[in-house]
Amino acid sequence: MRTYRPILLLTVFSKVFKTAMHSRLNQQLHSNNELVPDQHGFRQGLQRVQLLNYLMVHLVLFKIKEKKKSRRNFL
Repeated sequence: MRTYRPILLLTVFSKVFKTAMHSRLNQQLHSNNELVPDQHGFRQGLQRVQLLNYLMVHLVLFKIKEKKKSRRNFL
């Protein structure tokens, strides 16, 4: 019996607690629509590829608008 060491279960409990808190927090934020639709960081179903696509489209649209404004100012 002297060769056995006690098992620390704190990591298991903390993992369960973290998972429970994460799911409850996500549920609360989704039910109250408190998340910005453009936030992709930790949300399930929204990937970085979608975010990059969104940013590229908006960057191109912004550049097009800026060119139109600069042409109008020049004329």
